[in-house]
Formats: sequence, structure tokens, C-alpha cells
Amino acid sequence: PTQLPSPNVYHNSMSAPPPPPPVMMLDVMAFLDALSEGDIDIGTHRNDAIQPEGLGLAGSVALWPDVGGVAQIPYVVSQGNADVAVAIARFNTVFAGALQWVPRAAEADYVDISLDPNDHSGSGFSSLGRVGGRQVIGGSIDVNAGTLLHEMGHAIGLFHEHSRPEREAYLTLATTHVIGSLLPNLDVVRSEGQSLGLYDLASIMHYGPFTFSKDGEPTMESIPPGQPISELGDYSAGDIDAVLRL
Repeated sequence: PTQLPSPNVYHNSMSAPPPPPPVMMLDVMAFLDALSEGDIDIGTHRNDAIQPEGLGLAGSVALWPDVGGVAQIPYVVSQGNADVAVAIARFNTVFAGALQWVPRAAEADYVDISLDPNDHSGSGFSSLGRVGGRQVIGGSIDVNAGTLLHEMGHAIGLFHEHSRPEREAYLTLATTHVIGSLLPNLDVVRSEGQSLGLYDLASIMHYGPFTFSKDGEPTMESIPPGQPISELGDYSAGDIDAVLRL
């Protein structure tokens, strides 16, 4: 398949050298205060949902309902860009017969794709799973298809791959290169949840090697070193296998 641009979420807006100007960094860090792990909107959530770990799901209460054997995620686009249609088409092709994004009719629970025309960071954010009522995939008007697919992964109930409890066997963190106040966003998630399949460095839900870098140096390295980390900009074979297990 055609390779999509790599995800460029909030952590990656500060990822490559040279380091961003202090003012931009402060703006991003202030926004991150309202997010978990850099791009997960924790403002609304289901109190009875099981929090997922890694490439897992948030429990049946947080999943989207089946319609004729296919899970459907109703959506509207309040403010989009050309890559929104690209990402939705790609998702629906990859997960045909299992999960589909469908234009909202009158469903009470739905996703509103609402990008900020004044934000040119290329970043995105999403709620985790189905939270009830209107929930938003938002961020920059310049967000690309790879980032949208990452945020759509959150919206169907996927957490970050690098948050899995077994990540220490596959990933080394260079914490000395991480912006100190953002280090908690790289914590392992230890909660009730499910991990589906093996740890996947190629997962679109995995942060990139320069995540939250304060000096342009890598903050993550594979074990053994040298393996690509989240470079596809598309759902990996491991992502697809795991989602189809839902």
C-alpha cells in the first residue's frame, strides 16, 4: 500500500533538531497539561471503562456498537482538511468487514473531527475509546493522514504501544534527553486492561524515537539497537492483527 506520512503529534512537533524556540515549547507544554501521554484527551471518559494497556482496548463499555456484525464509529467533520478523507478511506479499507467510520445520522455517541485553523503545529489529539455523546479528534489544521490514523486508533480504544508493561524488554528510554516536565507522559500504564499480540515497534500507536526531546537527541532506542520505531505512518501488520481480535 501507499506509505502515508509518519504521525506528527504533539511530541513530534518538538522531536527533531534544532530544538523549538522557548515560546513555542511553553505553548505546547501548557496544552499538554490537559492531555495524557501527549495526545489523549482525558477531559471526558467513562467511569466504568477499563483502561487499556498498549495495543489494547478499554473494555466493552468503551467500544463502538456493532451494526450487522461491523463496529461503526459515527463521525462528523466540523473543520477538516484534505487528509481527513484520506485517513478515513484508509481506515475503512484496512478494517473492511470489522470496523468502519460512517457519517453520523442521529447517533447519540459520535466523533467530531474539528481541527483548529489557527494551529499549524501539525499535531493532533483524541479521546480514548467511546466516551459517550460528542467527542473530538482535534488539533492542527495541518495534521497529516498518519497522525489522524493514530488519533483514530485512540478513538476506537487503543492506547500507546510504548505504554505496555513489557516495554522494558523492547525499548530503552534516554531520560536525560527528555523534557523533564513531560517525562511522566512516557510512563508505563499499569492498570486493568488487555494487551493484544506481541510488542510492536512498528505500531502506529508507538511514539517515535525523538519524542519529547529537549536537545534534538533520541529519547528512545530499540532493543537490540537499530530497529525502526514507528516509521510507517500507517497501521502495521501487528496493529491490524490486534484490532481484528477486538
